[in-house]
Amino acid sequence: MRILAFILSVPTVLGSAVALAQPGLPSAPMGVEVTRTYGIEFSTIGAPGNVARPPVLPTFPNRDFEMPVGNVPYTFRMARTEVTTGQWMEFTNTFAVNPNFPTVLFDQVSFVRLPPLRFAVVGDSTYTGPGYQLRLNPNIPNAENVPVYGLSWRDAAMYCNWLHNGKQSTIESLFSGAYDTSTFGAVPQLGYTDQSRRSPDARFWIPDENEWSKAMFFDPGRAGNSVESYWQYPTRSDNPPLFGPPGQGQANTGFMTPDLSAYSIPVGSYPADQPPWGILDGAGSTAEWIEWQDPSGASVPYFTRRGLVGSYADAGPGPALFHSLLGSASSFGPDLRLPMAGVRIASAVPCPSGLLVLVVSATIFSRRRR
Repeated sequence: MRILAFILSVPTVLGSAVALAQPGLPSAPMGVEVTRTYGIEFSTIGAPGNVARPPVLPTFPNRDFEMPVGNVPYTFRMARTEVTTGQWMEFTNTFAVNPNFPTVLFDQVSFVRLPPLRFAVVGDSTYTGPGYQLRLNPNIPNAENVPVYGLSWRDAAMYCNWLHNGKQSTIESLFSGAYDTSTFGAVPQLGYTDQSRRSPDARFWIPDENEWSKAMFFDPGRAGNSVESYWQYPTRSDNPPLFGPPGQGQANTGFMTPDLSAYSIPVGSYPADQPPWGILDGAGSTAEWIEWQDPSGASVPYFTRRGLVGSYADAGPGPALFHSLLGSASSFGPDLRLPMAGVRIASAVPCPSGLLVLVVSATIFSRRRR
């Protein structure tokens, strides 16, 4: 029993061995492997080496992938939801208590000093310092699971670094791990210089266009490893989703709310039409940053802008339909905080070998003591 207690008290390779489930989420479809790290629910995306999907949209400059997408030669994990208020509040509060936290990071106001544009929190009036603290907005039901709107790609990259480094409270935990922030910058007429793809040993990262497309649209149970195995929409359908509030529609997009209440709809509020991998809100909630770099940059002074995929809350029916379709993408500078932008985290599959070593080592140690 002592050996078992020792093993369970040691952090796993990717997070805490006693991480809690992400609250309030509907169950994934039967057969989907769901794991939890740092309280985030991840679906395991298998079928490595699946076929790619050729472009399915007309070619609009910087509006879609003009290349095949969806082929991923390895197994990985994808968060079932976009980053939520509860998750981002923990991130912010880790550094907000430090009054010396920089007011500017990478030529922009830091995520601590300028929170995301829509974030279901309020200041914690009971906290007396140092720095400050946030708490969930008591006037928003299920505020913990409301998605975070208004993140830049660089905000998301630093969040991945923080997870990679075990949620440490040192500012250095933001600077490397998944992405080297010393590369963040731009050269006029040449482009943004941000690291193009996560580091090879990254534990958490911003998904690329193939990982995101596979998790949302590929269904090996539909037509095997073939082009026909891709659905056109992330609601496991070739028909456009019905837009509307929970209980009336299939996605939090395509309907206007004068009071902006669509931005307070929690993740997982549309459980009936999950993709085969158990991913929630593939259509609606936030648009999502991906690693893909737009090589052209249109008429802007900087090239290599980052991809933003998926439809988003409070969009009109036309944009909602377009951005829900397989192959659609827009591109923006990684330093921009856009009102519709959030992120969904990808991750490596936890390796049990670390725990196996602990079991063997603990057993040997116990025998030697005897």
